[in-house]
Amino acid sequence: SVIAVFMTGQGLVDYAIEAGAPAPQSPLIHSLLPVTATIGGRDAPVEFAGLAVGFVGLLQVNIRIPDSVPAGDQPLAIRIGNSVSNTPLITVGAKSRTVPLQ
Repeated sequence: SVIAVFMTGQGLVDYAIEAGAPAPQSPLIHSLLPVTATIGGRDAPVEFAGLAVGFVGLLQVNIRIPDSVPAGDQPLAIRIGNSVSNTPLITVGAKSRTVPLQ
């Protein structure tokens, strides 16, 4: 599963827009600083980090929840450059497992 996290403080972006203007749908505007995430202490792939389309100054980070994260409340941490977010808890649901037919 992929979650979308909304936050502020992304730093520089790769495409300048007018101050106070909402982020456009095209081109998507990405954070220039490296963005990484952990869920439950495990590295979680960041699939997108940039301005949220249609909003002013709002960062959207799309994060894939690793299969190795157990169900239940897990801390989420996002690092942008050298800054680390607070660590709210997110609830990870139980994963359904597909059993092959014999």
